[in-house]
Amino acid sequence: MAQVLDTMVLSPLNDRWRWTLNGNGSFSVSSARKEIDKHLLVMSSSPTRWSMILHIKVNVFILRMFLDKLSTRSNLSAISMDIHCVLCPVCDSEVESRNHLFFGCSLVSELHHLIGRWWSIHIPEFSDLVSWESWFKGLRLTSLHKLVLEATFFSLWWHVWKFRMIVFLRWCSLINACFLTTLLLKHYFR
Repeated sequence: MAQVLDTMVLSPLNDRWRWTLNGNGSFSVSSARKEIDKHLLVMSSSPTRWSMILHIKVNVFILRMFLDKLSTRSNLSAISMDIHCVLCPVCDSEVESRNHLFFGCSLVSELHHLIGRWWSIHIPEFSDLVSWESWFKGLRLTSLHKLVLEATFFSLWWHVWKFRMIVFLRWCSLINACFLTTLLLKHYFR
């Protein structure tokens, strides 16, 4: 933000400031908001996915998951939050990140396999969200079937997150769950 402000030139003219951000010289809240949004809002290369057949809380979760804005242990560690262990609380084998929790964890891999058996389709091992999106775009299914399969994955990931939170909060209860839960809610669920 400081870099943006350093490039602005405000020159006094008869009790008036000249606003050089929008080209016409007049300040507007709209032009300031657009400039701030351009630098502060999270941009994603892939379009926002929103399923009309799922509850809004699942859609909001998926949006946060796709933007990697979940309180995974790797994200908490990245903001210098002191946590006991960064390993996945579900499988306890790798650092808990979005890609591990929803694509690399042994529990989720098995659940993906079960979805494949249920749908009678081959679901490969995914390493990350990009590989899942690439596979999903290449599926040859009717649009209705694709919509339902996408909702199935979204629901699965939401339930995996709920399960992870239960495991995580049980662990936290040993070190004062009320304090950590409040901190997480304030930081991640604004």
